[in-house]
Amino acid sequence: MKQYTYIKTVDHIQLGHLYEHIFCMRLTDYFRSEGLFSYTDYHIDAKTFFSGYIRLELSTYTPAAEKAAEMIHDLTIAFDEDEISAGLLQIMAEKNVDIEYYDQAIAGETLQRYHQQIWQPLENVLVENAKHIRKTRRGLGFIEKSTRQFMVLRHVISIDKDFIMSNEGTFMPLFAVISRAIGNNLREIIPDTSFCFSYDEMFTSSVNVVKDSNLYRIDKRQATTLTTELAETTRLLGAMKKHGFVAKLAYYLQHAAALPMMSPDDEEVTVKTGMVVGSEGWHKLGTEENINTVLRHMTIEYKLGKSTQRVSLSTLVR
Repeated sequence: MKQYTYIKTVDHIQLGHLYEHIFCMRLTDYFRSEGLFSYTDYHIDAKTFFSGYIRLELSTYTPAAEKAAEMIHDLTIAFDEDEISAGLLQIMAEKNVDIEYYDQAIAGETLQRYHQQIWQPLENVLVENAKHIRKTRRGLGFIEKSTRQFMVLRHVISIDKDFIMSNEGTFMPLFAVISRAIGNNLREIIPDTSFCFSYDEMFTSSVNVVKDSNLYRIDKRQATTLTTELAETTRLLGAMKKHGFVAKLAYYLQHAAALPMMSPDDEEVTVKTGMVVGSEGWHKLGTEENINTVLRHMTIEYKLGKSTQRVSLSTLVR
């Protein structure tokens, strides 16, 4: 319903990047605490530019998310050792590097200073140049070095191919949308709790399998088998059920004609499924009954090393 774009300037690229990661983790955590979820209620995207800017884009799709978006200026974050370490582990995985050294006290002070700056709405920003941008300096930021200490953690959202085929593929676009909605939320909680980095998504549709997969890099010195992924996913699914995920998604799809901003990405759906669905098609296809039917045939599976864990998405059905 509304889209916001905000800017902050930072005088140290590495610490600005670290602030971006920590801020987004805590902002999405706040939205979930309010019973709001990515895709059905909001979407967040952020990027730190080498020229000294953090750009934050926040889209809200519901009145509750719009109200919660006001918290962007009042979010409380403790930039302590645990918070900083979590953000650094994400950056290590993102950039495929190791962190050799950083000064915790200086990092904490700088992050707190960035947090005290007001997010500026993009429309209010005049022509501006960030000044005094620093790269790596011992005592200020952190020292990076190349490393090959990472493994691939993956989540695979799949659906029973016999169910899809028995309905002549009718539910394939709905599966693509549901897997996107759930995948968006997994890409928030898994990096936040397993301290990894999401870097690739793949949709596979063949005679043998229909699945939507996501890959994460994770430091193998941190974990070589699955740890909290299943527990965190079960907790997320419980919260999504409690706060009416199915009804929200149905509303999202039923109003695709009236609210184009809430329409599924038709190009993405076509690329993934080979099918075209317009707003009238989503109105017919995207009912609570149909969403529940598809969810009953869906699973999430995690894989890391030789360990595997699985949960059925039928738990979302009331």
